[in-house]
Amino acid sequence: MGEAPDVYPKRMSYLEQLSSRMHWVENRDADDSWTYFEGGRKLNDHREYIELCIRDQVVTFNWPNVKSFTVETDETFNAYHVGWVESGLINNFAPGSSDTLGDDTKGGHKTSGMFSGSGTISLSGGLQLPAGFTTDFFDEGDTVRVERDGETVTYYVNGVLVNSVDLSGWAGYYPAIDLGDRLCVRVTDVEFDHS
Repeated sequence: MGEAPDVYPKRMSYLEQLSSRMHWVENRDADDSWTYFEGGRKLNDHREYIELCIRDQVVTFNWPNVKSFTVETDETFNAYHVGWVESGLINNFAPGSSDTLGDDTKGGHKTSGMFSGSGTISLSGGLQLPAGFTTDFFDEGDTVRVERDGETVTYYVNGVLVNSVDLSGWAGYYPAIDLGDRLCVRVTDVEFDHS
């Protein structure tokens, strides 16, 4: 930080590090925005978050060692998907297309994601896994947490286990959020695998 020769090191929280690796088409819509809120004075404060208010795009985080992340719905009736992509730098789905996490990208990368309205998990190749019980993270304050252990990904909605999926054979695993309307979501927590 600072200007040479007066520079100093800055410790970054986990969420701040994650936000530094965010990838999306920034110039597609002038009304799109994102903000990192640092919370309190403590590093990795429980009140910090990344708020995304981006229309009709997949936002990826180009960080290969994410173990888990949590997304909170910030506005009610928010239809979006949360999951993983095979590459942290993807060709975004075309504006207005029906493609979403669970479809291969234009560049042929695999994706997987859970839909906020039903808890249905979609995988590359068209496979869909229903939640098995009535669940969603469609309303303000709802959360979805996605955990990765090797090639297995587990989804939780409001703290309740929904399902696990095997993503064997992927070239990599990167967090992703596919936003529809410009309703806001917050990334509230991230864990990295430091092994």
